Amino acid sequence: MPVKTSILKKNHIITIVVVIIAAGLIGASPLIYEWVTGESGISQKLFGTSTYGLKDETANGPYMNIFPLINKRAKYYFPIMSRMYDVFAQAGTPAYISNFSHPEVGCNWSGVAGQVFGQDNNPITGYTVVIAGEINGTYVNISGVTGSAQAYGSGGYEVKLSSAPFSSSGALTAYLFDPELKQVAAPIPVTTYQDCQSNLLLLNYSKVK
Repeated sequence: MPVKTSILKKNHIITIVVVIIAAGLIGASPLIYEWVTGESGISQKLFGTSTYGLKDETANGPYMNIFPLINKRAKYYFPIMSRMYDVFAQAGTPAYISNFSHPEVGCNWSGVAGQVFGQDNNPITGYTVVIAGEINGTYVNISGVTGSAQAYGSGGYEVKLSSAPFSSSGALTAYLFDPELKQVAAPIPVTTYQDCQSNLLLLNYSKVK
């Protein structure tokens, strides 16, 4: 009996150690966390204010405050497993204004629009912005390509969400893909308002590499 108890305790210790290591790896690596949970574990916390076009704040993900960053571009303590993004939301966006690009419909419209800018601050075309999630209980996956909606600039994109303003928080997420359909920016939660003065969400991106 004492031998069996000793073996049992040893097995418990091994199990606990394995669980702790696995939990640590998931928490430290955004890529593993996304694969396991399907949610973004990317921290967009930057040191300073607008070095990469973002204020000093964090995005979604329950592990975002557990593991400190080791550089300004959201690289975690396990760099071999971390995901690096080269495009970030531009400072001052998302911004909410009234719909100006479709004056014929006025308030009977809701959407997301903007541009993607390169390191030289010139607009980049051929990138795809995808808005995915739920609108009033209905799943949506809507996209717009930069350069196709020049009302917002030569590299403008537009994603129409609805024919009327609506309120939502945490139900929609913006994703950015390059021309090869590689995700190049961390997912950005999208909040909408049932307000005619805020039915156009301007979301610009800046490429840093």
